[in-house]
Amino acid sequence: MKNRLILNLVLLLAVVGLGAFLYLKPKQEEPRPTEHKLSELKPEDIKRVEVRLRKGVPVVLEREGEQWYVTAPFRARADNFEARRLADLVRAVSVEKLPATDLARFELDPPMATVILDQQVFEFGTLNRMLKMQYVKTGDSVYMVNPQYAQAIPPQPERMADNRLWTAAEAEIVSVELPGFKVAQVDGTWTVTPKPPITPSQDELLRFIDEWRLSSGTLTQPAKLKPGQPRAIIRNKEGKTIAVSVGARDPEFVVIREDEGLQYHLSRETARRMFEPNWR
Repeated sequence: MKNRLILNLVLLLAVVGLGAFLYLKPKQEEPRPTEHKLSELKPEDIKRVEVRLRKGVPVVLEREGEQWYVTAPFRARADNFEARRLADLVRAVSVEKLPATDLARFELDPPMATVILDQQVFEFGTLNRMLKMQYVKTGDSVYMVNPQYAQAIPPQPERMADNRLWTAAEAEIVSVELPGFKVAQVDGTWTVTPKPPITPSQDELLRFIDEWRLSSGTLTQPAKLKPGQPRAIIRNKEGKTIAVSVGARDPEFVVIREDEGLQYHLSRETARRMFEPNWR
């Protein structure tokens, strides 16, 4: 009996010791999946972007200093934010790296869209709906990346154009001349000539100038309409003179910058405040 008791005690101690060992043993970390970079380029170094769609008009953007420009199929200032979204594709990483074979299964033969950043070509295929990742081919491999990069691809070239009427320098407006009156800054004070029956306050005149200075449309396109009336003459601190005319009024206002050969679509309320201030 005594021997059996000792044996049971030894077995109990062995079980307790094994449990303590397993509990205190350092846990082995799960290996992290390897991330594959799609590019060694840096977004800030990109100077040219070309987008080709399976169906649609190709668009080319080129950077001049800090400003991006649409250079094809028409020329316009580009929306810098949208251009940078495209350039950010070089930041993409993937946990999958597949050989670029049997491309049809990824809808890469032909690709749905192609983005060329400087000299590197990225081809976009289908979306893996289960994993919610986008197939992208570059070089000899196919990767799965966040679909946000595909969302930056413009469906039409106009999507990349800047909808603001002016550059930052052009927006330093010192006078706006419309048929029948002119608002100008003279010795730091805003004046209107000829004087209306009730002279508007400085706040009213400043709001009028701000409507022009901050004007931004909903769509920018190559000018398809002919310049009409009224026609505004804008002058800025650089001494530059810019003509803006109304091309259409319905269903929305379309104004034309004659020097750029572009038309900007504005809401009717915005255009009314620009061309027909309430103190007139």
